[in-house]
Amino acid sequence: MMGLGPEWRIERMDEDSERQEARVVLARDAGSALRCPECGRACPGYDARRREWRGLDAWGYKTFVVYDVPRVECPEHGVVTTRAPWAEGRSRCTAAFESLALGWLREASVLAVSRRLSVDETSFKRGHRYVTVVSDSETKAVLHVAPGRGREALEAFCRRVGKRRLAAVESVSMDMWRPYVAATEAWVAGARRKTAFDRFHVAKHLGDAGGQGAARRAQGAAGRRQRRAGGHVLAVAPGSWQEDARREAGVRRAAQERRAHVGGLGAQAGCNGRRPAGSRRSRRRRRWSGRTCGASSTPSS
Repeated sequence: MMGLGPEWRIERMDEDSERQEARVVLARDAGSALRCPECGRACPGYDARRREWRGLDAWGYKTFVVYDVPRVECPEHGVVTTRAPWAEGRSRCTAAFESLALGWLREASVLAVSRRLSVDETSFKRGHRYVTVVSDSETKAVLHVAPGRGREALEAFCRRVGKRRLAAVESVSMDMWRPYVAATEAWVAGARRKTAFDRFHVAKHLGDAGGQGAARRAQGAAGRRQRRAGGHVLAVAPGSWQEDARREAGVRRAAQERRAHVGGLGAQAGCNGRRPAGSRRSRRRRRWSGRTCGASSTPSS
């Protein structure tokens, strides 16, 4: 499978079904000679260190090659690490995997391996001069920069890439700027399902919508009160009904606070909000009531 000689064998294969990964552990026959990578001289082994390389996927699993790389003691070059025939130098990938990745890049540019895009605008030079930036959401690599923040700035990137390649995009994150949304919907297949808006702008729009809804409810309540009173509004200055609604709400809140305060004082006095029976006003009311009753019971002459 890897084009190795007869001295190589697969010692075992470790499979991780949960992470969808497989590790192929290779070994070399003990009788095969170890050679110095600098001069090619056969040398005695010194020790070994385990390394791992990313290989081509197999059976839908992400595959890694594992091998205990020996070090040899060369009389001329000292202790050196031998080379693995499936990789170059200190690379962490096999030569076959690197060849496949380079082929992707040559055929489809960086977008072939960029599945998640981010679109944003930024200003510079202390003014409202904006540029549109398209980047890879995972690697943060910048893919496109264009002046302005209009629809044409993003569509310049889309035209360069093409609809066929953009169809492979899994997600596009952006703010809720309408020109960007329109350009994405025009060029990316299934854009409404793939577009992700940032939380800040979503929360801002929800807050604005909630404030407008409360204002409309307050305006409707003010209109109902005026109709019940039989009044008619001939001209209303912009914003006046909002002020009236806020003022009325403040009056109601202050009245509720006063009632709660008075009720608390009454509870402390033990009269549940009523005046004590021995208060001056209560005595005056009883005397007036007695005089009234006595006068009404006197027979008329």
